[in-house]
Amino acid sequence: MIIEFFEAALYDLEKSKEYYSNIEPALGNYFLSDIENALNDIRKFPKASPKHTTHKHLRLKTCKRFPFTVIYHPNFEVNIVYIVAVAHQKREPDFWKDRT
Repeated sequence: MIIEFFEAALYDLEKSKEYYSNIEPALGNYFLSDIENALNDIRKFPKASPKHTTHKHLRLKTCKRFPFTVIYHPNFEVNIVYIVAVAHQKREPDFWKDRT
């Protein structure tokens, strides 16, 4: 499947990478690697992640190394996965809900 980011989700990703890079430059790269691994899993197995409890059209892929969740909408009719948000699991849990 093709991965497409909402503009706001790209902003989430960039700001989080910047945050980790400011702590330690290599940490920002590790963060991106973790996100890339999650995106590869989503691309290969878009139905494997659990559905959101209230937004049933969305799925949640938890990253393995960093406390982030990739929130996405798989559209099987056009073979595209839309990335809605890259969300830290402890900060502002509902910040992305107006994007759906």
